[in-house]
Amino acid sequence: MKFKESVLKLINISQNPRKEWNSIAQENKNPTDIYINFIIPLILISCLFKLAGRLISLDFSILNAFLTCIAFIVITSGIIYLSSLIINELLPKFKSDKNFNIIFSLIAYSSGPAIIINGISSLHPDMSFINILSLYSVVIFWIGTIKLLSVPKEQTVGFALVSLILISAIIFIINLIIMPIVVSLAFLNF
Repeated sequence: MKFKESVLKLINISQNPRKEWNSIAQENKNPTDIYINFIIPLILISCLFKLAGRLISLDFSILNAFLTCIAFIVITSGIIYLSSLIINELLPKFKSDKNFNIIFSLIAYSSGPAIIINGISSLHPDMSFINILSLYSVVIFWIGTIKLLSVPKEQTVGFALVSLILISAIIFIINLIIMPIVVSLAFLNF
């Protein structure tokens, strides 16, 4: 895991997405490398924010902290992977060839700001309003769609909308499945 590299990549894609997508297109990294060297460090940084938020709010228990981080890792990883799988299968419907590596890159890198913002918003309950900034990930996704994919211009808007609806549905479904398990585990008496 390369924390410094992942934070620099996050800063670059947030500040200048067009330039960074061009750089990403040249990298040709596989999903495992992106996951280990970009997603996992960002998830762990976000978990630190979540833990700090628990300490600040005096709602800290080792079990709850552990469950919060495990749930966040599982949910975020699941969303990125499932979204990549499903959207990759849809590419031919938008007159483009399947390419899991590119789709995974698109979804993983564009989700970076949302991952960190989610962690920061966990510092205090009154900070949840900053989650609106996660919408910037949609802008990054849009620019990445144009830069990385060979979707015809007239199909780009449809592809982006369908993709974003699918990602939203996957977020909802995974949270619906995982969160009740986490909550029930948190209330178990050990």
